[in-house]
This record gives sequence, C-alpha cells and structure tokens, in this order.
Amino acid sequence: MRIAAVIVGWNVRDLLERCLASIQLQQTSSSHHIDVWVVDNASADGTAARVRQAAPWANLIANQQNLGFATACNQGVAAAAPADAILLLNPDAELLPGAIDELARVLADHPQAGATGPRLLNPDGTTQSSRRRFPTVPTAFWESTFLQQCFPSNSAVRSYYCADVPDDEPRTVDWLVGACLLIRRKAWDQTTGLDEGFFLYFEETDWFKRASALGWTAAYVPAAMVRHQGGGSADQAPVCRRISFADSKGRYYTKHFGRWMGAAVRAFQMVDVALRIAEDAAKLALGHKAAMRRERIAQLGAVLKWGCRG
Repeated sequence: MRIAAVIVGWNVRDLLERCLASIQLQQTSSSHHIDVWVVDNASADGTAARVRQAAPWANLIANQQNLGFATACNQGVAAAAPADAILLLNPDAELLPGAIDELARVLADHPQAGATGPRLLNPDGTTQSSRRRFPTVPTAFWESTFLQQCFPSNSAVRSYYCADVPDDEPRTVDWLVGACLLIRRKAWDQTTGLDEGFFLYFEETDWFKRASALGWTAAYVPAAMVRHQGGGSADQAPVCRRISFADSKGRYYTKHFGRWMGAAVRAFQMVDVALRIAEDAAKLALGHKAAMRRERIAQLGAVLKWGCRG
C-alpha cells in the first residue's frame, strides 16, 4: 500500500521533529511505501528550517500565513503523490512500532472502512479518549460546557465518548479523533476532503459524518498505538483556541442540524462563557489563584466579546 502522510504544524518545532523521527522508523520497518508531506502554517519558531535540516527526506510546504488546519491538510493531500491511503498525523503525535502496519491491515481487510484510527496514549502511557459517537442535541449542551463540569458522568457525555466500550476492543465507531487517521483515498476523494470552513476543531467530525452518509465506516484499531501529547499548537493561543472551538461547534450544528439549532448552540456557548467568567470572578474575590483567575477572565472576556459581535 502506498501511503501519503500529511502533517500540519504551527510553532511546534521540537514536537514535529520527534513525530518525523517516529515516521522515519516506520518507513524502515513497514512493508508499505510512505511519503511524507509537512505543511507549516507560518510558524515563527524556525519549524521550516528545522524540517529542511533534520528531515530532508520529507516534502515541505511553508505557508506565509496560518491557513487553518483543514485547509492545510487539503493542501498537503493535493500536493502529495498518488496514494492508496492518506495518513493525517498531528505533529504532537508519535507513532509506536507497527502502528501504520496495523492501521493499513485493517483498512485492507475491511473494504467499507473509510478510515482507521489507533489507540491514542497520553504521555504517561494511559489511554486517551479517541472514539466517538456522532454529536446529538444533548451533546451540544452537555459536552465541554459547565454542565459537564458539574455532572461529568452524565449519560450524554458518556455515550458521546463511547465510555461504555472497553478501550482494548476493536470495533466500528461513528468517528475518531483526528490526531492520527489512515484514510482510504477513495473515501477522501468522494467526500472532497475536509471542509475548509472549519479553521480548527470539528473538521474530522464533519468529515466522518459526510463519509458515513456515503456508506463508509470508521474502524478503531487498538493494536495500533500512538503517543499523543495534545494541544501542541492550540495551547499557544488560548483565546484563538476557545474562539475556534466555539465557532466550529456552531458551524457543525448549523450544517448538520439546521440554522436554528446552530444559533441555539452559539447562544448557549456564550451563556457558558459568561457563567465561567462569573465563577472565576467569585474565586478571584476570595483570593484564590489571583493571577490565573485574572488571565482566564481576560481570555473568556475576549471570547464573550467575539460571540456578542457575531
């Protein structure tokens, strides 16, 4: 199988170098041919120069501005040589031995699988949640909101996270977290790639939703393991991260549930932000971690301002 690996990065030079080293090990041990494309979204930390120096075997696209994750992924896939499958890999992910072979084996053995995904591991070796059911109306108002904070074991969130299924059980799921995905090229072409309206977040959820409508399935492959740090790029710009998440969540629900549902989700997210500001302000008044509370209030205030303008 010929595989085109596409990695999109922004200011994660050191993480990306480790990611590329893990791919290089797979190239030497795997029976599959793996081409690598790195798309750098205008990093200011010397990422492009480091790739040229440390991984001259990787193809590099150095953008002059941050085009967003979905657009950069599409850009990398379009530039890559023809392949049977596309490996979308985050720069803060490291492939463990045999990961690509396992993902490729399941993809080859299951013709209806549009994509396969590995078991993601936290840096301490514990399993990271990566399997999902498609978002529902209850999910919109529970997951990643103050309601989840107050009731973390509620049924809507547990169902969304597939918490009722063992982590070591191979199975078909609705969608998989996009830190590492091996996507069948035919499925990618039929869906026309990622929706570039999603700057960051929900782009893989949307892709799996559209692929499912075309009859493709998603296969979770726990025998393939990938260490994933999480938040490598996004955590550097917390306000942009929060705004991107809110915007993408609203876009997803508008696209798949209708305009009124999208508007309700956007409005509820701003209520959620306002409640979090109130909570931090109350704790600040009590003198609890004052510097951290002030910083969070400023970040959340910027998000609320953005939401009110929208």
